[in-house]
Amino acid sequence: LGVVSLFPNKDEGGIAQLRKFAVLDGARGRGVGSQLLRTLLTKARELDIRRIFLTARETAVPFYEKHGFSVPNGAKLQNNRDYGEEQRYLRMELLISR
Repeated sequence: LGVVSLFPNKDEGGIAQLRKFAVLDGARGRGVGSQLLRTLLTKARELDIRRIFLTARETAVPFYEKHGFSVPNGAKLQNNRDYGEEQRYLRMELLISR
């Protein structure tokens, strides 16, 4: 129904990037993405990850904000051609408490 990946930064301990997050169209709006993200955050805590960053499509920003992610100071929407269509992306991050 969905997939998400966490890539710990080998050079800086305690930091990881969330990537490759997707939920099948038919499963969207049913809590699948939220459950995947909660599971990922549990695993991040086990790995002693303190900060997760990601690059979110503009349309997904509200989803990440709902889960505590915020836009770091100075981050701006960036345009990118993704899979043949123009998309706008925004860097976001989450500080994880223990």
